[in-house]
Amino acid sequence: MSVNSGGEFKIEKLSEGKWILSAFQDADGNGRYSYGKLFPHSASEPFTTLNDTIEVRANWDIDGIVLTYPKGGHR
Repeated sequence: MSVNSGGEFKIEKLSEGKWILSAFQDADGNGRYSYGKLFPHSASEPFTTLNDTIEVRANWDIDGIVLTYPKGGHR
Protein backbone atom coordinates (compact mmCIF):
# COMPACT_ATOMS: atom_id res chain seq x y z
CA MET A 1 0.00 0.00 0.00
CA SER A 2 1.33 3.44 -0.86
CA VAL A 3 0.87 6.82 0.76
CA ASN A 4 -0.48 9.74 -1.26
CA SER A 5 1.21 13.14 -1.46
CA GLY A 6 -0.82 14.30 1.56
CA GLY A 7 0.67 11.52 3.71
CA GLU A 8 -2.59 9.53 3.78
CA PHE A 9 -3.42 5.97 2.81
CA LYS A 10 -6.62 3.97 2.54
CA ILE A 11 -7.16 0.31 3.41
CA GLU A 12 -9.89 -1.29 1.35
CA LYS A 13 -11.64 -4.66 1.74
CA LEU A 14 -10.56 -5.19 5.34
CA SER A 15 -12.14 -8.23 7.01
CA GLU A 16 -14.25 -7.86 10.14
CA GLY A 17 -12.42 -8.13 13.42
CA LYS A 18 -10.11 -6.25 15.74
CA TRP A 19 -6.97 -4.83 14.18
CA ILE A 20 -3.79 -3.14 15.32
CA LEU A 21 -2.45 -0.62 12.84
CA SER A 22 1.25 -0.03 12.35
CA ALA A 23 3.19 1.67 9.60
CA PHE A 24 6.78 2.26 8.60
CA GLN A 25 8.63 4.73 6.43
CA ASP A 26 10.15 2.84 3.50
CA ALA A 27 13.33 4.93 3.54
CA ASP A 28 15.27 2.65 1.19
CA GLY A 29 12.35 2.21 -1.23
CA ASN A 30 12.49 -1.60 -1.35
CA GLY A 31 8.78 -2.06 -0.55
CA ARG A 32 9.31 -3.86 2.77
CA TYR A 33 10.50 -3.11 6.30
CA SER A 34 14.29 -3.03 6.75
CA TYR A 35 15.46 -4.04 10.24
CA GLY A 36 18.93 -2.53 9.99
CA LYS A 37 22.29 -4.18 10.69
CA LEU A 38 24.88 -4.06 13.43
CA PHE A 39 27.84 -4.72 11.09
CA PRO A 40 28.15 -2.75 8.89
CA HIS A 41 25.89 -0.41 10.81
CA SER A 42 22.64 0.66 9.17
CA ALA A 43 19.63 1.95 11.08
CA SER A 44 16.23 0.29 10.87
CA GLU A 45 13.44 2.21 9.17
CA PRO A 46 11.21 4.46 11.32
CA PHE A 47 7.93 2.85 12.38
CA THR A 48 4.98 3.50 14.66
CA THR A 49 1.90 1.66 15.96
CA LEU A 50 -1.54 3.04 16.78
CA ASN A 51 -2.13 2.81 20.55
CA ASP A 52 -5.74 1.61 20.23
CA THR A 53 -7.26 -1.49 18.64
CA ILE A 54 -9.54 -0.73 15.68
CA GLU A 55 -12.77 -2.72 15.51
CA VAL A 56 -14.03 -3.31 11.96
CA ARG A 57 -17.58 -4.44 11.24
CA ALA A 58 -19.24 -5.18 7.92
CA ASN A 59 -20.28 -2.11 5.91
CA TRP A 60 -18.80 0.38 8.38
CA ASP A 61 -16.84 3.35 7.15
CA ILE A 62 -14.03 4.26 9.53
CA ASP A 63 -12.57 7.70 8.91
CA GLY A 64 -10.30 10.00 10.81
CA ILE A 65 -7.78 7.55 12.28
CA VAL A 66 -4.47 9.37 12.54
CA LEU A 67 -1.15 7.56 12.84
CA THR A 68 1.75 9.91 13.57
CA TYR A 69 5.46 9.16 13.58
CA PRO A 70 7.02 10.15 16.90
CA LYS A 71 9.66 12.85 16.80
CA GLY A 72 13.22 11.62 16.96
CA GLY A 73 12.94 8.05 15.76
CA HIS A 74 11.35 4.71 16.56
CA ARG A 75 8.58 3.84 18.89
